[in-house]
Amino acid sequence: MIKIVLSFLSNKIWPRYPSLKQFFKFGAVGVLNTATDFIVYFSLTRGINWFGHYYLVANAISFSIAVTQSFFINKYWTFQDTEKNNASFQYFKFFLANVLTLSINQLILYLLVDGFGIYDLFGKILIIVTYTAMNFTLFKFWVFKK
Repeated sequence: MIKIVLSFLSNKIWPRYPSLKQFFKFGAVGVLNTATDFIVYFSLTRGINWFGHYYLVANAISFSIAVTQSFFINKYWTFQDTEKNNASFQYFKFFLANVLTLSINQLILYLLVDGFGIYDLFGKILIIVTYTAMNFTLFKFWVFKK
């Protein structure tokens, strides 16, 4: 069954809708980056007492590590951008896009945790949707625009 679905996607869907293929790749990278973000955040906030009190600092650190990982995987795999001449400038734009996303992420996390009393890990799950669509759009049409 999986082989049939993959064959259908490869032969019928991806050639007609390359942006959809990129979005699915972006989603797969997003799952990996989200896992990295959660593992680092959890390790910091549960492993080092100081970060347990300063969860926004831990969130910024875990988010930054995941963003750097995301840049390389999205550049070379999702958007298949192999140009090396402007990689530094792309990373700068990628970083700026993610600073915007991080700002929104931090604000929403703060409101959920301190404003509504939602458990911090659940709050992080809720904000995933906020930045997924925004990041894909920024990356595709600004950072890795060809």
